[in-house]
Amino acid sequence: MARRNDDILDRLKRSLSVRGILFHPATLFVFATSFLIGGAIFLWERHQDQIINFEEFRLTKDKITVTPPPAWANDDLKQLVLSESTDDLHSDAENLPSILDTQLVSRTATVIRNVGCVERVDSVRKSKSGLDIDVIYRVPVALVELSKVSFPFSWPKAKPDEQVLLPVDRLGVVMPQALGEGLSVPKILVVHPLASPSQALEIPCWADWPDERIKDAAAISALFETTANAIGFSRIVTRRKPDLSTGYLDSFELWPDRGTQVIWGNAPGKETKGEAKAEVKLRALEEFVIQYGALNKLSAQRVDVRTGVVVRSTDTKTAFIEQDLFVEIK
Repeated sequence: MARRNDDILDRLKRSLSVRGILFHPATLFVFATSFLIGGAIFLWERHQDQIINFEEFRLTKDKITVTPPPAWANDDLKQLVLSESTDDLHSDAENLPSILDTQLVSRTATVIRNVGCVERVDSVRKSKSGLDIDVIYRVPVALVELSKVSFPFSWPKAKPDEQVLLPVDRLGVVMPQALGEGLSVPKILVVHPLASPSQALEIPCWADWPDERIKDAAAISALFETTANAIGFSRIVTRRKPDLSTGYLDSFELWPDRGTQVIWGNAPGKETKGEAKAEVKLRALEEFVIQYGALNKLSAQRVDVRTGVVVRSTDTKTAFIEQDLFVEIK
């Protein structure tokens, strides 16, 4: 058996000649393919200007389509794309940005994603005609109330009646304060939304509000983006203290200026055991308003919608409300 193996090895060695390797079909295929690729690259480098008219593929403003921004947005997204789409290798403004740039889509998505007024980039598509950018812009859904009510022990005594309202989007991202002027959306009222009024007033625009209660309340307000006024409430309130877990008395509530208050519960996706989903609670509350009228048109009472069914609250909070920190709400 060992002798037979030696014979096979000897035959293999004899067949592996230089001539056999050079003229083997696989070797010839590799040489031919390499020659074609190398030739194509050489010809492209020498004659690309004659093959393609680069002016036709130069990216200009008129070749960029972007989802129309809201009236308040100041960023020129088209100009940002043009100014940020030039890499170090092609800095000549005569040549770039170019639709032929293989990194154009990813670089554009990164640029747009970092613009404050943009919540997310849905898609960036390129074609011979240019770039098509589809984005979702931020929308103010609530106003964080900064006042002597939210800062009962540290609000400046020199300005006891001053109230600052900071707009936030559905994710709790701070938006330009000017957007809050005349904006008809619910106010968010929590005790000490930050450690001090000065810290709250110094939160930069487009930053996340560093308090989960604000983010949760903003998510609730987003559910009522177009219906809060019709339902008849003007504030989203919680007595939950900073960094404390929720409890029966710490649920978020929907308050009208006067009328019927609603014990809502927790933010969408954070419902506790036995608590209905946000969509179920929303539908129940809308049906309640259709049947009985808007909250601010009803008598002073409290109803609970946490189970997905609107029921009269059995707690004794009504008397307590007149004595708690929120008694100074105006």
